[in-house]
Amino acid sequence: MLNISRVALMLGAVLFCLTGCEAGSGPSGTGAQARPALTDADIVFLNRAGTAGLEEVTFARLAETKAGNPTVRSFATSMVADFTVLNQQNAALTQSKGLNPPSEMDERHAMLLQQLQPLNGVAFDRAYLDGQLQELTLIIQGFQREADSGSDTQVRSLAQQNLPMLTQQLRTASGIAGL
Repeated sequence: MLNISRVALMLGAVLFCLTGCEAGSGPSGTGAQARPALTDADIVFLNRAGTAGLEEVTFARLAETKAGNPTVRSFATSMVADFTVLNQQNAALTQSKGLNPPSEMDERHAMLLQQLQPLNGVAFDRAYLDGQLQELTLIIQGFQREADSGSDTQVRSLAQQNLPMLTQQLRTASGIAGL
């Protein structure tokens, strides 16, 4: 019985030490043990990736209902699936870095969405795919830049891990647009 009490006491002491030794709770209270701060470029990337992801899901959900071509609808469904995962990864990483993930589209994309909403069928398909070709190209450029020169290893890893998916989505969009 005495040994169980000692083990419990030691575990409690270890847990207390671990919680007291978390990043940012160093003896000076200044965060001396905290992870290095993100650079402005890393913060901009996380925000742009988050905003772009929200936009991609919003536009793709619209395409799932308005596209005339079943191949475009299928592409939109894959965009929703892929970008939902990316958005979850980005939001978790952004929050772990002490930042708030974006929660809405930028004004330019909100206006583009309003212009796209009244379209149907072939007109919708063409406008949606043209937009995807442009947007995915820009997103890939941002992810490639972060993958090549990001200063935070976790943020850089997020970019590196998602580049193949983004490249594949661009290839798919290009192939559909060429039909």
